Amino acid sequence: MKITGSKPAFAALERDRLLRGIPSKRRYALEILRLKDAQNYSHWEKRGVPRKELVRIARLIGISADGLDKGILEYSNGSGRRQVAVDKPLPDSVQEGPDIRSWYPLLGSVPGGNPSEAIECARRDPFTELIPTSLHCSPNAFYLRVVGKSMEPDIPDDSLVLVDPELSFQHGDVVVARNGDNEANIKTLLRDGGSWYLAPKNPDYPTKPLGDCIIVGVVREAIRRFR
Repeated sequence: MKITGSKPAFAALERDRLLRGIPSKRRYALEILRLKDAQNYSHWEKRGVPRKELVRIARLIGISADGLDKGILEYSNGSGRRQVAVDKPLPDSVQEGPDIRSWYPLLGSVPGGNPSEAIECARRDPFTELIPTSLHCSPNAFYLRVVGKSMEPDIPDDSLVLVDPELSFQHGDVVVARNGDNEANIKTLLRDGGSWYLAPKNPDYPTKPLGDCIIVGVVREAIRRFR
């Protein structure tokens, strides 16, 4: 494949995409770079960014066209704007966290209080938000957003929970359960004698028998977002 554009510029765009926390190249191409056809971004990966596009793209992401052509990005460090070459690591004041092992889609919301319809299937299109995790779950695992206060303080309203539908549940697991009306809840699964119950963490909410509810999956982790 003949290189007809700037390869350093594409490397800079990829760094910009990761800094923005956008796992989808298609989403980045359409929403940030405002390309009419996301396939063009794939072509740039092989051929480089066309130099006729450098000025427009540099303006969109807030750097100079000359810097973009050389593979240099600007970023804000809190006291001004500085430049960093793409092949150099970004300076940071925190320690490196665990390696990201997987990305799972955010499918919708699951009530943490009174039951309401939950989204358990989603279109895995390029615009679906993907959440990174250091955990390794089944390929069909997914994130849901908690709505309600029944699991507070452990899992507050608006938290994200990673659900693995292929993990066998056991006493004490936090699970997502669905009833016959396709309504779902996130609760702690408890066994007393030969019966199963769905228990909240918040004492203002009642514990209920599992009954005919179906266990959708086991919650592997919860992420609390502040903004």
